[in-house]
Amino acid sequence: MAGKIKKIIRYFVNALSILIVSVSVVLMISVLFSTGGNIPNVMGYSLLRVLTESMNPQIPADSLIIVHREEAGEIQEGDIISFYSTDPALDGMINTHRVTRIEATEEQNYKIYTKGDANETEDAYPTDQDHLIGKVVWSSYLSGKIVRLVSNPLVFIPIIIAPLLLIMIYHIRQVVHTTKEISAEQEEAYQEAILKIYQNKKKKQEKKEQDETEKKDCE
Repeated sequence: MAGKIKKIIRYFVNALSILIVSVSVVLMISVLFSTGGNIPNVMGYSLLRVLTESMNPQIPADSLIIVHREEAGEIQEGDIISFYSTDPALDGMINTHRVTRIEATEEQNYKIYTKGDANETEDAYPTDQDHLIGKVVWSSYLSGKIVRLVSNPLVFIPIIIAPLLLIMIYHIRQVVHTTKEISAEQEEAYQEAILKIYQNKKKKQEKKEQDETEKKDCE
């Protein structure tokens, strides 16, 4: 019984491992190869990479940042936010700049003015709720460099995808093997139960015949 429980536990652990690896692959691909305007979002958090030096020295170029989705009314002066630029020259590109001031509008919206720490002037166009992605809650220059390295298909496929696929294949084989073992044990237990029922029935029949024989002898 203990061995059977261990095998069942191993089955669920392997299945969970496959699920985690699969989700990791999907998330990694969505982060590395997502197109502009299609920002990955997991439970309100997005992962982005800064491409320019406009936020030096706090967030250097190539830094990886985590952006939390928030409403414009929750943003405060001094926050660092990511947004789709409304500057026609930037054609909707994503900017990550610091909030310098906020103005409320009559339409119950907000105009959020921003500026890169390394820039001398404020951004020419403010952003609003419709163009806001969220507030930066974490950044890492080293992580960004690693992501840039693995985003190269020549590195990503042999170093990341191939090992993950091998792990998935290994766990799938383990799950199949464990399932077969459990099925075999269940079949064996079922056969033993049938045999026991048959033996008990046979013993009852033999006893019944013996009793009838003894009764005849007594007569």
